Formats: sequence, C-alpha cells, structure tokens
Amino acid sequence: MTFVRGLSPEEALHRIGVTPGDISREVGIAAYVGDGGAVLIDYHGEPLPEALSRGTEMARVITGVTMDEYFVYSVDGVVVTEFEPCFPGDRNGSDPDRLLLHMRELGMPLDGEADSRTSTAPGTCRA
Repeated sequence: MTFVRGLSPEEALHRIGVTPGDISREVGIAAYVGDGGAVLIDYHGEPLPEALSRGTEMARVITGVTMDEYFVYSVDGVVVTEFEPCFPGDRNGSDPDRLLLHMRELGMPLDGEADSRTSTAPGTCRA
C-alpha cells in the first residue's frame, strides 16, 4: 500500500507508467482517492519509481505472508527513511531518524529499546 500526498489516483498511475484499465501487465495496481492524496494498492510488491514522490511525499508499506515487510518514506524523489518493520532500529535514507517520534508513538523498538508490543498475531515481529 502506498500513500501519495496531493496527487489524484490518475496522476499517481501516470507517474508509474500505468494506464487505467490496461490488463496487459502481470502486476495489478488499484488506485483510490485518499484523504489528502492517492492510495495505491499493488498486489505483487513491485518496486515503484521514486518519481512518484517528486514534488510531494509518499509512504509505502509492503507486507505479505510470503515476503519480507518493508517501509519507505520519500520526499521529492529522495528516500528519507526506510526500514524493515521487524527491525526498525536499522534505518536508512537521507534522514533515517526523521520519523522517530511517530515510530515511538507506535511502540516500535528502536536502537536497543525493548519491543513494547505484546501481540503474537500474524504480521507482528517477535523474537
């Protein structure tokens, strides 16, 4: 799932080279109007070009039963913060600490902090 601020679903699809209604690709992507922008849902976790965030910002979460989890936050075509949700202390990007306050509010273990989540539901990270 990808959230792009300030773009219509049509513009977001155009930026990644997708024509609405085109079923010739193996990858399925749906685009919806979201609060303040567009929400894209792609069904195969395909890489999206950073051009999607040019002039705006985007946040992307990839998760699934058979694939690694991944989060990326980009601004104006530059990856600002990226990490695997199970390993949020290991961040990369031009400003890997930009989202620390929000990550702490979510209870993510950071830089040696204990994991405050107690759930063992599928999709949660437990050692």
